Amino acid sequence: MNMVPVRLNTLPGLSDIPDEVTVQGYGAKNDFVPEKDPYYIFRKDDVRVIGGFLTNPICGGLLLSGPHGSGKSSVIHQLHAYLNRPLFYTSGQENLEWEDLLATKEIVDGDTVTLDGPLLQAARMPHATFLFEEVDRARSKVSVAMNPVLDGYSIVNTLDSGSRIKPHEGFRVMLTANTNGQGDMTGDYNSAVAMDASFLDRVMCHEVWYPDPEQEFAILRKRVTDRVDDTRLRQSIAFANDVRFLFTNRDQDASSAAQSLGVSGSIHTTISTRALASLWNAMTIYSRVDNPILNALRLVVTNKCTKECAEAIEQLAMAQFAGDA
Repeated sequence: MNMVPVRLNTLPGLSDIPDEVTVQGYGAKNDFVPEKDPYYIFRKDDVRVIGGFLTNPICGGLLLSGPHGSGKSSVIHQLHAYLNRPLFYTSGQENLEWEDLLATKEIVDGDTVTLDGPLLQAARMPHATFLFEEVDRARSKVSVAMNPVLDGYSIVNTLDSGSRIKPHEGFRVMLTANTNGQGDMTGDYNSAVAMDASFLDRVMCHEVWYPDPEQEFAILRKRVTDRVDDTRLRQSIAFANDVRFLFTNRDQDASSAAQSLGVSGSIHTTISTRALASLWNAMTIYSRVDNPILNALRLVVTNKCTKECAEAIEQLAMAQFAGDA
């Protein structure tokens, strides 16, 4: 199947991009293309970086870093979905081995066969991407083993007699992490490890932040029942942004009301767009309880926090939703 140019202004949220700005995609999807999220709205800054990398990569890989829930993985999955480009992925964790990316040995009808892992699956398919999610959770020896791949060399399959696989045209490597490769500087991602400088030298890094208030409102308006009015949706976005800024030590960007509470050192989690949608949907389900907004906030966010963090976030909520929470 031939590649075709896809105009980026046909994607949700990108209507103001000129017609001539395109990225190559397939005219039809196959089984390895992610499913489209009908509520998803793209952000221009993220698509500019990813689209450029898919078209003409400067480095061997592209790392998207940012706090959890900011949309690092979803923008990769959804751009591949709208471009009909195959995406193969795995997640980093302490016990992951390099060989897990290459292949597995299985018994089929009494014979031992070698089945491709996600890296080789992507390498064998034209214009496919291998996505290494949470790469900062994997040990350095695994990420460093990616170096020859990022340099464009053939992949040596040590589980199949050292066979060499030359990646197909358009093969790309993308990665996500909560850190920028320097390890956990905040104390909030304690399983993240510092990545080797030789690995980082082979990738570009783009920071993904949460949607701006208008973009986030458009996303939430699609996901949240009409029983929640626009004013309260916007209030919740302002509240979430205060939490996000205080969580990432950007106190100066938080509202003056949030700064005046003096709780920034107590915020050890963030609130994603997904969590906001869950909060409002929980509030409508449990609307008859006392303080439905505060009850929903506890179900979705603060019951999973330390006591100090929960109290700080609930103070921010009560200040934002005075009379409601």
